[in-house]
Amino acid sequence: MKASLAFAAAALFALAACSGKTTTTTTTTTDTTTGGASAAPVEASAAPAAAAGSGDACALVTASEASAAMGATAAAPIARTGSDGYTSCRYYDPTKTKNVFVQFVDPKLAEQMGAMGGKEVAGVGDKATWLSGSIFITKGGKAAQVGLYLSADSMKAMDPGEATLAKAAADRM
Repeated sequence: MKASLAFAAAALFALAACSGKTTTTTTTTTDTTTGGASAAPVEASAAPAAAAGSGDACALVTASEASAAMGATAAAPIARTGSDGYTSCRYYDPTKTKNVFVQFVDPKLAEQMGAMGGKEVAGVGDKATWLSGSIFITKGGKAAQVGLYLSADSMKAMDPGEATLAKAAADRM
């Protein structure tokens, strides 16, 4: 059961990171001077609405905080922006065996973590839930995911350093 919850959570994370899409719709207008109709494609994107809830994920956790959580000096962060407009940031240790991951996510995803068997994390944002190696935070209509990977065991239980990172991130949201 826990393995299936972890798989479902991982699938949701991937979906949240890759869900941006552009659709084309056709509108028909009538020219009142000639009475003729014309069809023109109009681009509509889901990204602007998603981007409204995001920001710079690297601003949520500092390199110093990532270093303290990993117990090793963090390399320069690797920042990315998904096609959905949400940003992510990853700090690695020098051997790339440990990392801190931070990303803005859709608030609906963060809300679902409790229903998937997540554990509440008190005192972080408006609401925070730990599930499978990440803490999902909601605060002021925004949501973020903070993860700390130290070893395979860090996916099974929340490390105290992860809660410290989540609190710092929530304070900056």
